[in-house]
Amino acid sequence: MTLQALDRAQINGVELEVRDSGSGEPVVFVHGAMGDECAAVLTEPLLANQYRLIDYHRRGWGNSARLQAPLSIEQQAADCRAVMHHLGVERAHLIGQSYGGAILLQMALDTPDAVHTLSLLEPALPSIVFNSPAFGTCRA
Repeated sequence: MTLQALDRAQINGVELEVRDSGSGEPVVFVHGAMGDECAAVLTEPLLANQYRLIDYHRRGWGNSARLQAPLSIEQQAADCRAVMHHLGVERAHLIGQSYGGAILLQMALDTPDAVHTLSLLEPALPSIVFNSPAFGTCRA
């Protein structure tokens, strides 16, 4: 199974690359620092034949809009929600890889009604880990 090309769409006032394929319950993937680490999963027949699979390049990645200034995690969560609205999706299964996991945790806090399920794959949680008193007391 081959991966279809991403389309460009105006999302939150910028152009983002978005891919929407399949049918069934919507599943939204948010990438981390590698940009396309979710791509292999999108071609998995067990998923692709049963679900509506949505992914996009965040600002600054792929051919999406370049960053003009630092972007907060809240803004990135809002972009994900705006991608869903653009595609007519009110609620979805959300899967985030690495920093994408942190973005989806923020989205779950900001708009819990949009989250059907939340799957975090190796989430990057530096602000939680490094600011936690318990983290500093752990010893191997």
